[in-house]
Amino acid sequence: MKNWSLLILSCAVLSLSLLGCTRRESKISGTIDILPELQARLSPQAVLFIVARPVDQPSGPPALVKRFTQPFSFPIQFELTQQDAMIPDSGFSGKYTITARIAQTGSATPLSKGDLEGKAHLQSIPVGSKNLQILLNTVSDPNSKAPSLFQHP
Repeated sequence: MKNWSLLILSCAVLSLSLLGCTRRESKISGTIDILPELQARLSPQAVLFIVARPVDQPSGPPALVKRFTQPFSFPIQFELTQQDAMIPDSGFSGKYTITARIAQTGSATPLSKGDLEGKAHLQSIPVGSKNLQILLNTVSDPNSKAPSLFQHP
């Protein structure tokens, strides 16, 4: 009987360690950088927001948001995880679009003239992705007919 118990325990430990080795990390990570000529435009109250939206849900509130306050030291390393979810315990899997915005007023909404925006080059980023690069290279103008990267229809 002791041999069976030891064998079952050994199998359980082996199974758990194998699961840990093959489990994909539930995060998306990368860096945010800014064009040097735009860095000079930062207001003292500016805040950086990184937003993730499921690819199949382009409208409505974002799934995840990470907020960075000043002082900024570019490039900024980031990780989006379940802890950044707008709705706790909503799950973090699948593919996302990732955008970044520096809100000059410090408020996530509404979009203000002069806010700085950037997006990941890939439009469908799977959870587990690393080394994502986003360049803040667009100055927003809410009065413009051009759509903002941060707001979706």
